[in-house]
Amino acid sequence: MKNRFEYYFWDKALSKSDLIDLHMQVLLHHNPTWKDQPATVKGESTLKNVSGVKAIEWKHLKHILNPHYDNICQVNTENYGFSFWPQNNVEICLHNTYDEKNEASYDWHQDGSSDFSHTYRLTVLINTSLEKYEGGHLELFANGGVLKVPELNNSGSIVIFRAEMLHRVTPVTKGTRNSLAFFIKGPKYI
Repeated sequence: MKNRFEYYFWDKALSKSDLIDLHMQVLLHHNPTWKDQPATVKGESTLKNVSGVKAIEWKHLKHILNPHYDNICQVNTENYGFSFWPQNNVEICLHNTYDEKNEASYDWHQDGSSDFSHTYRLTVLINTSLEKYEGGHLELFANGGVLKVPELNNSGSIVIFRAEMLHRVTPVTKGTRNSLAFFIKGPKYI
């Protein structure tokens, strides 16, 4: 684990075989009836322009992700101190596909929930791409400026940051970028 103050990362934490297994689990077990509800600008234009989003429950990925989840919990304990709930088997992970065909991107946004009972504490992103691509860079808005996160450009790398931090994914200009996102949630007022 390394950090850049605003975020923490593990470079190439998942192996190529882990990534292939993850893609297979998404293909076999995603929920085809789940509908994405991307962030919007004042309820109108969407900020998310992706080729596809598939929702998959944690139980199908935990054999791949649990060792890394333990590291994420440790980073929280040592650096954030958030009160949060453990991942349960039915928590949703989002597998995003960003494609050059539509210059897929995700404009500036924060991750969160409108649910009264909980909020998102940490955002976890994993580069699950199996092939090279261009563009599709993760950027954070921190300390009054744009902070590039080059570590997430490597397949198998994991990045975590505070969910309320503004972030975006720049347009993919060549190839296809895949990522898995999941959120560490906790009670809203603790």
